Amino acid sequence: MVKMNELENKQYLKRSILAIGDPMNTIISYRDKMYQHSTFLANNGVKFIKIDYSLLEKGLLPDLQEEQILPILFFPQRFRDENIDSWIIKDGIFGGNTHLEEIDKYYFQMGKLVEEKYGSRVKFLNSPETIKNTRDKRKLKKILLEEGIPTAKQFHVSSAEELLDLSFKTGIYVKLPGWGYGQGITQIKEGHCRTNLVWDGSKINPDPSIVLSHPIEISNPASFLSALLNVDPIVEEEIDFISLEEKKFDLRLYLVGNPFLPNSVKVPFWFPRVNAPEELVTNWSRGGEIRYDSIFRDKINSEALKESVNSTLKLAKRLNLNYGGVDIMFNKKWDPLFIEAQTDCGLPNPKQFDLLLYTAQRLIES
Repeated sequence: MVKMNELENKQYLKRSILAIGDPMNTIISYRDKMYQHSTFLANNGVKFIKIDYSLLEKGLLPDLQEEQILPILFFPQRFRDENIDSWIIKDGIFGGNTHLEEIDKYYFQMGKLVEEKYGSRVKFLNSPETIKNTRDKRKLKKILLEEGIPTAKQFHVSSAEELLDLSFKTGIYVKLPGWGYGQGITQIKEGHCRTNLVWDGSKINPDPSIVLSHPIEISNPASFLSALLNVDPIVEEEIDFISLEEKKFDLRLYLVGNPFLPNSVKVPFWFPRVNAPEELVTNWSRGGEIRYDSIFRDKINSEALKESVNSTLKLAKRLNLNYGGVDIMFNKKWDPLFIEAQTDCGLPNPKQFDLLLYTAQRLIES
C-alpha cells in the first residue's frame, strides 16, 4: 500500500497531481520543492501525491478516484546513477547514445505503467515523448528546422580533417547530444580547438563529475575531434552574437501550461544569462551570471523579445511541452536563434519569480 501525504483524507474536486521521482536527487530535488506548495493545491481542490520510481517500477501506484490524473515525471536520478558506468563503457563517453536511449526507454516504461493504472484519465505535464524530443539535441534540432524556427546552421561532417577545414570558413560549435548544463561543448575556429571536456591526449575523460569551468585549448585537435565525432555529436555554425555591456548573453525563457486546457501555455518569466565573450557558454554552472536587473533587461530589443516568445510558444505547441525552459541567443541583427529546450531546467531565484508556485497556480485551473 502506497503511503499518502498528510492531506490524504481531505475532500478534493476532480484532479490529482502524481509527482514521480527519487527521494534523493543529487542535483536539485525539484519534486520536493514543488511539494512545498501542496497545501496551496489542496486548498484549491487538487491533491498532490509523491511517489518514488522504485515503487512505480513494482506497479505500486495509489488508487485514485479523481477524474483527472496529472503525472509529473521528474528526472530519474537513481536509475541514471545505477547504470551510468555501463553506459560509459559502451559509448566511451558520458552523454552518448546509450545514455540517451536508456533514459528515454525508462521514461516510456514508467509512463506506460501509469497509463495502465489510470487509463484515459491521465494527462502528463510533459509526456515521455515530449521529454525525449527535448533531451536529444539532434531530435530537437530537426523539429526546429521542420517548424521553421530559426536556429544555428547545422553541418554534417564525417572526419576531423573536414571539420578543421570547415573552421577556416566559419566558427564551429560541436555539442554532445546528451549533455546539459553547458557541458560537452567544443569550439573550432581557424583550426584552433577549445573545449570544456577533459582530454588527456588520447581519450576524452568520461567521468561526468569532472567538468571544466573554463575551456582549454587542445594542442592536437585532429585526434580529439576524431574521438568526439565517434559519438555522433551536433555540429553547427557558431552564432555571431550581439553583445551587451561587452558581454556574451542569451535568454532563458520559462513556459508553463495546463495539459487539461488546450493552448494554455504562457511564457511568464525570462532572464538574461551573461558571460565573458571568450567563454563558450553562459550557464551559471560554467561561470555565467544571471541578470535580473532592469538595467540589463531593458537593453534587450523589444521586437526580438516578442519574436522569441512567439517562437517559444510555437515550439511548445509542436512538442506538447507544458513545462520547461528555452534558451535563445541573438545574432548581430537581433534575430533570435534557438539553442535548446529543457524539461529539467534550473529554477529562477524564487525572490525574483517563484516558478513552482506559478506552476501550481496554473495546474489548479479548469
